[in-house]
Amino acid sequence: MVRRRILGFAIGKMLRQDGWAEKYNPKNQFHVNQYDYSTCKEYVNALKEKWQEYEDPECEFEDYVGVSKYSNYDDYAYDVDVYRTRLEWRDEWDCDCEFEVNPCDFEYKEYYVKALKRAWKKELDPYDEFEYIDLELIDDVNEYKDRIDECKEWKDEHDSNDEYNVDPSQFDDVEEYLDALRKLWKRKYDYFNEFSSIDPNEYSNEDDYSNAIENKKNWMNKYDKDNVYKLVPSDYDCEKGYLDALRSCWQDKYDPSFKTNIDVDDYDTEEDYRNALILDWQETFDSKHQFNGFNFDKFTTIDDYLVEYNDRLNWIKEGMYSKIDASNYDNLIQYKHQINLRKAWKNKYDPNNEHTNVDPCDYSSVDEYHEAIMDFDIRSTKL
Repeated sequence: MVRRRILGFAIGKMLRQDGWAEKYNPKNQFHVNQYDYSTCKEYVNALKEKWQEYEDPECEFEDYVGVSKYSNYDDYAYDVDVYRTRLEWRDEWDCDCEFEVNPCDFEYKEYYVKALKRAWKKELDPYDEFEYIDLELIDDVNEYKDRIDECKEWKDEHDSNDEYNVDPSQFDDVEEYLDALRKLWKRKYDYFNEFSSIDPNEYSNEDDYSNAIENKKNWMNKYDKDNVYKLVPSDYDCEKGYLDALRSCWQDKYDPSFKTNIDVDDYDTEEDYRNALILDWQETFDSKHQFNGFNFDKFTTIDDYLVEYNDRLNWIKEGMYSKIDASNYDNLIQYKHQINLRKAWKNKYDPNNEHTNVDPCDYSSVDEYHEAIMDFDIRSTKL
């Protein structure tokens, strides 16, 4: 009886164990002997370890597909395969695992790709300097890096200080980017279009363009600071060309009929040329410097000078009083007044013309003249 019971108990246990195997390992795939375990739980745990060893030996998906949560192998294997497929997305998009974006965190591939591209942006363009690069059109991080590097290269070469705040990524090629910058160079250095002949499109960097304009400005400052002659320095290829054009203007203004022997090409400034002309007028017509009181600023040409010069020659026909510089006076009335004053001084203090060595024309006031006569008398008495 006892033996029969023991045998019945053993058979019953074996049947239960066969039931575990039928339920959890119907295909007998994992070589786990149900008879080695006293409880179903122990048997199932042993089976799950085998499932994981087979499907996820590196435990890559343990955080996403916990084997303990599954009651049958097929469901577990299916989910592991789903996550394994997601890892394939990373092989396609981030094979070097540069960016800490786990594809297993995303249900759909497009969500993973968008997150990955956000990671590219954060890493390669954290300050959104190149906002016009459309990541929707880029499927490779290296392509994105190359585009970023290209834009940086353009910026470093043409606007390293980011003065103009122009995003190169909005342009397809460097020439388009340069065209945008050139418009800003023009606004900065030639806002009023004074140097229209200097075309910014002929320059590939700002310094060359600004130097070209500064050179022309320097010519103007050097030779015609107030731009009296309205010449545009930028119309001339070289400084000498601009200076020669100015010389022609000087010639036309001061000696249009070439009446002097002064060569305008010998002078680099208008003032020097004009002074040379004045000296030539004086040496030619007034070599004794009889008329030194002229305000030569009033004379533009030699003809202007000769009109005044000939007038003064007519004024000084009064012989003894011709020492008075007629050029100090603007008109004949002023000049005759000075002569009449000297005559009056003479009549008052030297009516008999005894002091021939004291000329009233040598003195600017009657007191000076009178004192000179008295000094002469004292010296004569002592003798």
